Order: sequence, then structure tokens, then C-alpha cells
Amino acid sequence: FFLNFFIVFLFSLFISFGMYLMVFFFSYKDFFYGKVSSYEGGFDVVSKLHWGFSWLFFSIVVMFMVFELEVIIFIIWVQSDFFMVFCLFFLFFFLYYCWFVYGMVLWKVGLIF
Repeated sequence: FFLNFFIVFLFSLFISFGMYLMVFFFSYKDFFYGKVSSYEGGFDVVSKLHWGFSWLFFSIVVMFMVFELEVIIFIIWVQSDFFMVFCLFFLFFFLYYCWFVYGMVLWKVGLIF
């Protein structure tokens, strides 16, 4: 039983690996160098094209995630009462943390960090 299973396993492994190699070697390769440039995040994809880490972009992403969590919390508020108090505290705590500790609510480039 185990010998048959092993033979079927090896056969399927060789077939799938062979199909992968055929696609890899015989596929059309168009090297478009725009794909290796940084898109929105400012992070390197393959090469050294990027100019530095963008703190402004990072702070905007953090604020976006906070407000997305806020929307999720508002949806949960409809279903419970005690949890609403906890979520409201949680929301105001993180708003205070981002606003006063890191200054992320300041949207001008020169005022962040």
C-alpha cells in the first residue's frame, strides 16, 4: 500500500515540477523595468531605485489603519453595549497617542518628525 502511494506521489511530483519547468523555460519574458521601481510605498522591489523611507507615507498609512479600525468598531457598536464603552476608550486612547505623542495628525510635511 505504501509503495503504491509513494509511486503515485513521486509521479505527481515529477509531473507538476516538469510542468513548472516547461512554463519557466518556454514562456515569453518581457523585461519591463517599470515593474522594478517603487510604486506607492516607497520600498525597494528588486533594485536600488528608492530614495529613502517616507515617514509621511508611513504616518498616513498608520492613520488610515486607525480610522479603518474605527469603522470596524462602529459596526460592532450596533450589537453590544458594554463593549461600546471599551471601544470608545480604545479609540480615544489611540487618537491621543497618535496626536500628542507622535504628532501624526499634523498633515504638513515639515511638521512630522
